[in-house]
Order: sequence, then C-alpha cells, then structure tokens
Amino acid sequence: MSFVNKISKILKHDRNNDLELEDVQKILLLNLSLVISSVFSFLFSLTHFFFFEKTISYALFPYFIIFTSIFFIFKQTKNYKLCSVVSIILITSLFLLLLIANVGLLWGLIYPILISLTYNVKKANWFSLIFLSLTLIIFFIPSDIWSDYSTDQKIRYTGVYLAILLFLQYYLRLKQQTINYKNKQLIEARQKLREKDEFLSSLSYQIRTPLNNIAGIFNIKRDALGKNTVEEVELSISNLITIVNSIPESSDKKILQIKGEKALFNINSTIKKSVALFQTNKYSNIKCSLHLSNKIPQSIYGDRLLLIQIIISVIDFLNNNKNNEVLKIDLISTLKEDSDSVLLKIKGISDYNFLNPYLNNETNVDFEKVEIPELLMINELTRTLSGECTINYSKLYTSFIFNFNFRANRPAEKELTNKSEITAKEDFFSKRNKKELKDATVLLVEDDLMNSKVMTLNLQKHVNKIIIAVNGKEALEKYASTRFDIVLMDVRMALMDGFKTTEKIREAEIGIGYQIPIIAVTANASDEIKKKCFDVGMNDFTTKPIDFKVLLKKMKEQLN
Repeated sequence: MSFVNKISKILKHDRNNDLELEDVQKILLLNLSLVISSVFSFLFSLTHFFFFEKTISYALFPYFIIFTSIFFIFKQTKNYKLCSVVSIILITSLFLLLLIANVGLLWGLIYPILISLTYNVKKANWFSLIFLSLTLIIFFIPSDIWSDYSTDQKIRYTGVYLAILLFLQYYLRLKQQTINYKNKQLIEARQKLREKDEFLSSLSYQIRTPLNNIAGIFNIKRDALGKNTVEEVELSISNLITIVNSIPESSDKKILQIKGEKALFNINSTIKKSVALFQTNKYSNIKCSLHLSNKIPQSIYGDRLLLIQIIISVIDFLNNNKNNEVLKIDLISTLKEDSDSVLLKIKGISDYNFLNPYLNNETNVDFEKVEIPELLMINELTRTLSGECTINYSKLYTSFIFNFNFRANRPAEKELTNKSEITAKEDFFSKRNKKELKDATVLLVEDDLMNSKVMTLNLQKHVNKIIIAVNGKEALEKYASTRFDIVLMDVRMALMDGFKTTEKIREAEIGIGYQIPIIAVTANASDEIKKKCFDVGMNDFTTKPIDFKVLLKKMKEQLN
C-alpha cells in the first residue's frame, strides 16, 4: 500500500462507504486540515521552545491539543457541520497569532490555500476576505499588542495575498464548471442508458408474447406435422428464445422458457441438430467435435425443447466470450454408470479463459453468488429440466458439465405434474358440486387477443364453452350475467388487474355459499406474486408459457 493510501485510510471514517463521493472528499479534506494544523502547531511550539521565544511556544501548544482533540471527536461523532465551524475559527485565530507575533508573513499566505481546498468556494472566499481585513488592521493600525511591519512588507504581502486569492477563486470555479459539465454528461448518459434499457425491456416483453403464442399453436399442430418438421420448428423456436434471453432487461424479469411436449426422443440426434444451427457463415470460426456415446438409449423421456435451449445457450456464451481466434468446442455425451443419468459435457478449448472477465480468476463458480446473466440463465434452464450444471475451467478450456436424470420410458400420469410449494389457504373455499371438465363453462380473462386465441384453441376441445373478457371490468360484467364454472385470470391487465378483479368477485360471493374456482395465469413466476394470488382469493396458479397438460389437470382438480 502506498504512503498516500495509508494516509487516506487513517483519515477515512468507518461509514465512508455509505456516503456520496463528494461527502467523502469533504470529510477527508477536513481531517487532513486538522492533522496538518495539529502537526504544524506542535512543530512550531517545539521549535520556539528550544530556539526562540518561549512565550509563543506556550501559545501554540494548546492549538496542538485542541486540533488533535477535534480530529478524534470528529472521527467519533461524525458531526461535520460543527467540527468544520470550530476548526475554521481555530485555523483563522492560529494564523492571526502568527502574524501578530511577527513569526513570518509567509504563513499568512498559506491561509487562503488551506481554506479554499478544505471548504466550498463561497465559504472559503468569505473567510479569506475576513482574514485579509483582519490582517490589514494589524498592518495599518499601530498597537503595542502586535508587531509593526515595514511599508514594503505590507504592500508585498497584500499584493501576493490578493493574487493567490484571485488565482484560487478562478481555479476553483473552473474546476467546479468542469465537475458540473461532467456531472451533466453523466446524467445524460445514465438517462440514455435508462431509456435504452426500458426500450429493450419493452421490446423483449413484446417479443415474448407472440413467441409464446407460436409455441402454443405449434403444440396444437404437432401431431399433424411430420417428425422432421417438428424437429426443425423446435430448433428454430429454441434459437429465437436464446436471442430474446440475450436482450438486457430489468432484474425483476424472469428468463423466457418455452417448454415443449415431454416425449421420447433421441438425445444424440438432438445434440447433432442443435450444433447444426451454428454451421453457417456467421459462425465460421466455430469448430465443433462430437463424441457421442452409443450406450445411451435410443429413446429417452423428457423435454427436448429445453435441452436444445441449453445447448444453444452454452455455445452462444462461449462464442460471445472468446478472442478473435477460432473456437474449438467438444460435445461429449455419456451414460453415468449404474444409473439412468445422462452426462453432457460442452468444452470450449482456447488459450483465453472465458470466465476471467466475470470471475476475476476465482477458482469456483457458485451459482448462488454469481451475477453473470448468461450463466444464471443456463443454470435456471438446467434446473427446469431437473438437471445439475457444474463448470470447470483452466487457462486452456472452459467446460460445462450437465447431469440429466432422463427416463428410458414414459412415467405414469400422476408423475407428470408437480405441486406448487405455495398453496391456497385451507378451508378458504366452501364446498362446491363436482363438475366434469367437458361440461364446464370457462371465463377467460385475457387482454391480449393472440393469447386468448391460443388458449381457446388449446382448451376448446376439453371444455363445454369459453367466454372471453378483455379486462377486469368486462370480466365482472360477464360474471354478473352468466353462470361460470371456472375462471382463468390474467394478472397484468389495463383498467383493472387480476388481483382487484378477484377481490371484487370474492366480495360479490359473500353470503351465497358458493365460490367459483379462479386460476391465475401470468408470466411472473415469483413467490411474491404467487402469495398475492392466494391472498386475494385465487385457488391455483400457472405461469406463461403455459403447459396446457398441467393447466387442464389443475382445472379438473378445482372442478372436482
């Protein structure tokens, strides 16, 4: 640590990290002026005690004690306003004492410099002029209390003092103008970045909704399409999802996950087709080598679409964080011994460590602490697929190792869905007569036309009737005029959101002994939103992009 850094550490307060930079600088300069004044008083007192007039030594030593005391008091109380006023009065009196004692005119010239660097321009200017006025009184009013100076000394001192003061004022004003200009530029830059982030966030949200609809329509038409066509569409959707997820957006937004149909698929074939997306001129600097095990079953059960998203995201991350040289990537699939787990390793080979810019040469990647959006997205996608991700890296390579517990056969129907950790309150809803899903009349509250069309296409063959309301106000009107068996409620809507609409419905049901089931349908999957849904009286919760098998199962449970 340099000498200057050591001094700064001593002058800092414990709470400096919680203050603005300008306030930290004010504290440091005040502490510095107190230390300089204390040391100056002590050395002058000591010098005069041994070599000159001892009377001056006796007058200066109390200043050393007072300046030192104020320094430690300021460190403890952190009362800047009081300590700055006391210190400036003491500094002024100290320099006046030196002039009165005729110790040396040069010390008086230091006063405006010390004051100007320690306090703001306006205050320093006033104190400097007051000190000059007191100096002129000493010069031109003869007295037995203070020493007399020659006319030449008086004129030279006054001229130099004014020159120093004017130069300091000009310099400090230029400095303040520069600071103000830079602050203005910084504010404008931040505003532009904020506007850019807002635009990208809005763009990302606008893309997500139609992309969700495309996936929903694709699931409806899947059986009518050929196998090769299904695979090509899945690859295209996955590639588009990766692009959307790379758009920066506010931290409260979740990454986009489009879940496909869980089905039997060939994992090695999926890896090959995912890599094929990068065999274009745009990615000519990527050289992929495949090492795929033939011990893995030809057909395993899982979400092929999510696996494609993971592979594309990893390769895209490695490509975006390399030097200009050719990127070599090894993709290795193996079957873990004595288990059904499939290990997938994606290894980027380069003399450049991909993670150095993010992790500052740390030795481990902790997904709980890391703040790299791309890695967090990859980890979240892996967890959604019920897998685990670890990262190994060195100076020569970076490896993503995935452990997927895929099944070799289709599980029983009861294993296809997961219970939400947050559930509705017990005994909150009164008992209802059972209703078969195929006989149910559904109120769909959704403000996006394409979303409502996709949901209608996916649900209409499973229910009796679907009536659509485009906002909460219209939903209340239709609820009052029609007998519904279940409500699918969007949360984010204009005029009246899903929370307020649900509260109004529950208020209207008081005293009638019956409550209609309400299932929240939203893109926000946070625990806070889930809790709020249940607090206002909703029965269940599902997220967008919608897994319609899960939604139908939830609807059956609520109706029965």
